[in-house]
Amino acid sequence: MKTRSFYVNSMILLTVLMILLGSFYKLEEAIPTSLSRLSRPTIILDAGHGGEDGGAVGVDGIIEKDINLSIAQNLRDLLVMNGYTVVMTRDSDTAIYDPGMETLREKKVSDLENRLELMKEYPGSIFISIHQNQFGSPIYSGTQVFYSPNSQTSQELAQIIQEHAKADLDEENNRTIKEVGDEIYLLWNAPTTAVMVECGFLSNPDEAHKLVDADYQKRVAFMIFDSLNEYLGG
Repeated sequence: MKTRSFYVNSMILLTVLMILLGSFYKLEEAIPTSLSRLSRPTIILDAGHGGEDGGAVGVDGIIEKDINLSIAQNLRDLLVMNGYTVVMTRDSDTAIYDPGMETLREKKVSDLENRLELMKEYPGSIFISIHQNQFGSPIYSGTQVFYSPNSQTSQELAQIIQEHAKADLDEENNRTIKEVGDEIYLLWNAPTTAVMVECGFLSNPDEAHKLVDADYQKRVAFMIFDSLNEYLGG
């Protein structure tokens, strides 16, 4: 009986050890993935304008703020599905100025200050602002990326996005990245990696009609997502 008892106890102990060993290897396999996700920076997506601030108005009355929000939401969904932490400056047709603001100028200043404060709340984050371009002549087109002068990383990310825009959206787009001046408040004051993607020209009829197309908006979002992955070494 003692022999049988010793045998049973030994088998139980061996089984427990195997379970523990298996758990150890599973944990070891999981650690790199977990650490990888933890090491990813928070992505702040800024859908430009919102609420009574419609932004640029293009051909056929196309309003910039709606396109900005749609592209930002598509990009958010891609990022979240792939394990990123995402914060949006707005996720509906609203401005984010403080209560009590009365004039349009007060509202605009407050709105921009609140977007900047959001960047400050997430040190080390990546700020991507989505906008649309407009010009007096309808002949101009193409995505162009602007970047904050406050960090080399902003320029690096902008360059990658610009290259992907040419490769993925329009091979004839020869636009180049541009460093902003103080006229672009958010990027000029950005405390972290920050770029603004002007996805296209609403003053160009062909491009404007593409920019309101849901499938094209998803293509633009994926282009930015793909660029961000490349920038982060993914």
